[in-house]
Amino acid sequence: MSESLLLEKVSFSNRPAQDALSNSYALTGSKGENLGWLVWKSVPRSWLIQAKVVQLFASFLLCFLALLLGGTAIIRTLLRTTPRIEGERGAGPPQRLHDAMTGLPNRADFFQKLRARLQQRDGLDSDDPPVIVAYSTSTTSRSSTTRWGIMSATS
Repeated sequence: MSESLLLEKVSFSNRPAQDALSNSYALTGSKGENLGWLVWKSVPRSWLIQAKVVQLFASFLLCFLALLLGGTAIIRTLLRTTPRIEGERGAGPPQRLHDAMTGLPNRADFFQKLRARLQQRDGLDSDDPPVIVAYSTSTTSRSSTTRWGIMSATS
């Protein structure tokens, strides 16, 4: 029966392998009876395979070190720039009161300042004439800004 096996260096035997370099696997029947043993010899790794594994491990180790160093550099840069960005954010005008593109005050800022000045004026009990404010927007500028891809706050 050992000649009929299609695997090289695998044989069928009535007893398990006796030497240290051989492996064996018991074959049992459906009722649990021992049918025999598949026996084969272990082949130690060749030097070529070991050299390839060493090269693969070295390249993996280098990639891991590069990833670790790159991540460390990114974290250091973030730690250095975050306080500066936070400081700039607090020093500048509030973003909701200024146009993001030009940095100029918007309608909300204008009306907020107008309301504060009118409240100051009312508290002085002066005989100044009433204040009239006329506010208009250009529809042509709105259409030109939307045409160029700039969305207005009221759109």
